Amino acid sequence: SGAYFNPKYNKHFSQLSFASTNNLPNKCGVSKFVKTPWTLKIIGGREAPRDKWPWQVAILNRFKEVFCGGTLVAAQWILTAAHCLRKRLYVRLAEHDLAIREGPEMEYKVI
Repeated sequence: SGAYFNPKYNKHFSQLSFASTNNLPNKCGVSKFVKTPWTLKIIGGREAPRDKWPWQVAILNRFKEVFCGGTLVAAQWILTAAHCLRKRLYVRLAEHDLAIREGPEMEYKVI
């Protein structure tokens, strides 16, 4: 049993919603896509399907440039490496393509 983040209908980071995984065919932290021998490695740099890793977080510097990544582990907690910490940070959830804004992305200032 666990929870997964559904960013589709959230407007404020303090109001992130979670849903039970009891009725889902996959586990929290495990991709909902079937693993094959080809998914165990990066081969050819192919694009990941949208929403394959919904707990992934882009970490941005004060210029809003992505420089690190993290994992959403709870409603207001992101796990990242110590070298990713800065005085002014932003996080972006539901990001798929860094080159374009597609609509579902949510960006928040870290306080």
